[in-house]
This record gives sequence, C-alpha cells and structure tokens, in this order.
Amino acid sequence: GASALFDMIEYYESATHLNISFNKHIGTRGWQAAAHMMRKTSSLQYLDARNTPLLDHSAPFVARALRISGSLAVLHLENAGLSGRPLMLLATALKMNMNLRELYLADNKLNGLQDSAQLGNLLKFNCNIQILDLRNNHILDSGLAYLCEGLKEQRKGLVTLVLWNNQLTHNGMGYLAAALVHYTHTHTHSE
Repeated sequence: GASALFDMIEYYESATHLNISFNKHIGTRGWQAAAHMMRKTSSLQYLDARNTPLLDHSAPFVARALRISGSLAVLHLENAGLSGRPLMLLATALKMNMNLRELYLADNKLNGLQDSAQLGNLLKFNCNIQILDLRNNHILDSGLAYLCEGLKEQRKGLVTLVLWNNQLTHNGMGYLAAALVHYTHTHTHSE
C-alpha cells in the first residue's frame, strides 16, 4: 500500500506536505518507495514520519534520498528508532543536504556518545538547518559537549536548538556557554 501511495505522489508531482506518521508496519519496501519518491519529486517540502520506525534495513535508502533531496525543508522523525546506525546514516547524508531547514528528532533514545557525536558533526558541516529538536532523549552533559563542538563551527544557520528532558546539568551549561560565544543566533530551549 505504501509503495503504491508513494509512486502516485511521485507521478503526479503535486504533494508539498506528506504525513505518514504512526505507520509502525511500513517496512523496508515502503521506505524504499518513500526514498525513491523523495529523490524524484521536486515539490515535497514537508515530511512527517513520527512514530514510524526507520530501522537499520530501511535507513540506507532514506539516507541516500536525503543526501540529494532538492526540496525537502522540514523533516519529522520523532520516535523513529534512530539511535545508532540509522542516525549515523541520516546525519552523514544531511551533511551534504543544503535544503533542509527543520529537523525533529525527539524521543529517539539518542545517547550522549555516538549519537551526539554524529549530530555534532552534522552541525559542523551543515549551516542550513535552522531548527534542531532533540527533546526527550539521553544526550546528557557528555553529548552536549559534542553538540557544542559543532555549534562552534556555525556562523549562520541554526536558530533554535531544543534540548528539553535530556538529563542536562549545570556542568553541560559550560559547554553551551563556550559555544554561544562563537555563535550568537541560536535560541536554546532546555529543561
């Protein structure tokens, strides 16, 4: 069903907003068709796939599509099971994507080590993402250090960084303060 839907969207080239959230059984073939549609369509600006698992076997297709996607500006991948290899593939692809403006990665159990390092690297290379939402993960102070290393490289781009409920303490605020000295356009929301 998903494959047919994405083929139709690609063929008619008219959809600007697509919401496929809460589809727990989309599967590899469905994601493969979604990725093909993302590569081929020039009209899709907004994709909401929250609560739709993007696991190891599907992530490479989506990552390749995101690397060359020419129109997608907003991507919601909340609670998509992205921790680990899927996030690494996604972050690596998005380093080269110059069109994405908003990336929502809340509720993915992202950790303070590899996942945060990947996101820090993404911020070093991509100055076009304006909103990065990392609510309700496990970034910790150690992960905030990685994110802030990436923030130090930003001169424009990121405007909003959401860090609510990531078990941050006053120790992590030192990393953030050091990064914000270099970059004055970021609004940070943490709790």
